[in-house]
Amino acid sequence: MAKVRLIRTSIVEYELIPKYYPEGHTYQQMAELDATHGDIEALFSDCVSDEVKWEIIEE
Repeated sequence: MAKVRLIRTSIVEYELIPKYYPEGHTYQQMAELDATHGDIEALFSDCVSDEVKWEIIEE
């Protein structure tokens, strides 16, 4: 049986709105909060690019 690897690359672009983040956070800290919160699929529900590649890794 063959083993396949699927690689998904998604791109999301949006504007940071500082009032929705803790006071004093930098843009880097805001982006990190978004990238590490629990519901990552919700963040990518409106992606501008979604590409899937595949490769056979074991035959």
